[in-house]
This record gives sequence, structure tokens and C-alpha cells, in this order.
Amino acid sequence: GYAEVKENGKWGVISAVGEIIVPCIYDNIRLISNGYSIAKDDGKYGILNNEGEIVTPIIYDNVREDASKLLFVTTNGKWGAVNTKGETVIPCIYETRQPNFINGSTVVVMDGKCGLMNTSGEMVVPCIYDDARLSPRLFDIATVLRNGKWGAINTKGETVIPCTYDTIEVTYEGHIIVKENNNWGVADTNGVIVAPCKYDQIEELSSLLFGVMK
Repeated sequence: GYAEVKENGKWGVISAVGEIIVPCIYDNIRLISNGYSIAKDDGKYGILNNEGEIVTPIIYDNVREDASKLLFVTTNGKWGAVNTKGETVIPCIYETRQPNFINGSTVVVMDGKCGLMNTSGEMVVPCIYDDARLSPRLFDIATVLRNGKWGAINTKGETVIPCTYDTIEVTYEGHIIVKENNNWGVADTNGVIVAPCKYDQIEELSSLLFGVMK
């Protein structure tokens, strides 16, 4: 294991046997996975490996680890991502939004429009939507907003539900509840309407049961 240590007002990292991995020369340091660390110096951040070597220059305004094993980096108000080798996966050209990968996809924003990108840095859905939200429950579905109406796409960019609804919600059990003209209905993950938009209220009771009010 590793530990963060402070000496004379500066931070470093030592191993479980007291070996100095990173000398105490940084303003702040935070351990992340596999003994890597995020170091801060003169208000900027960079990444060090488990041998104390600088993986990325200490030039970023912020660095944040993601569960995908990539690290999100921010500079000049734009964000991107690097891997643990310091290689750029996503260039720092996207507008700031709290990014995270869900099942291999993340929402990116450029010129106020949203799209989807994968962990290889490939744009799988172009930035054409006014909003996009990945669901942690339906891993391959994103709800999207275009011209004031909501719909859903899959992570290949294929339309699942056209952008014709006033509201769209992904439920805890993974259903899609839609609202049109103040009435609620239910669609499945293939975009098939299983309950038409004719109810005043719909509440999911279980994976197979809904409560409705008309």
C-alpha cells in the first residue's frame, strides 16, 4: 500500500515499508488507484505513477479519476480525458460538464450541443442535441432533448423513441415513462408504447406493475 505524507508544508507519497515514492515537494497530493496520485503544484494538477514518475505534465486546472480507469482533465474551461500512460484519449475541447462514463459512454458538449463519446475517444453520437442524459439503469439508453421535445437513443446513436414528448423519465426498474399533452404513458426499451399517453398520473410499483390515475 501507499500513504500520503506531509513534511515542511509539502506533500509526497511513501510505500507501506516507508520507502519514498514521491518526495515531499508538492502543494497537495491525492492517491488514486494502483498507487497513482494526483499532484498539485502552483495551482495546477498532474498525474504521477506508482514509481513517482510524472505521467502528465502538471498543467491542468483539475484532474478527476473515473471508474472507467481514465482521468478527466480540465484546462482553460474545457475538459478531456487521459489514460494512465498520459496519452490523450479525449482532447480538452469540450465544454465543462461533470463527465463520467456509464457503461463505456459519456456525454460531451460542444457549442452548447450534446453528443456521446466512448472510452476510446470515438464520437458515437454527434453533438446535435440540446441535452443528453445517460441512464445508470438502462445502460445503453440516453434520453435526449431536441427542439424542446424529449426522446431516447441508444449508445450507437439509433433512435429508440423520437423526440416528440414533453417529458421522458427512466424508472428504477428500467422502464421509460413519457408525457405528451399533459398525459402519461409507458414505452419499452425498444421504443414500443406499451401504455398509451392517456393517464393523468403513472407510478411504477414493480418491474411488471404500474399504478395509473385517469
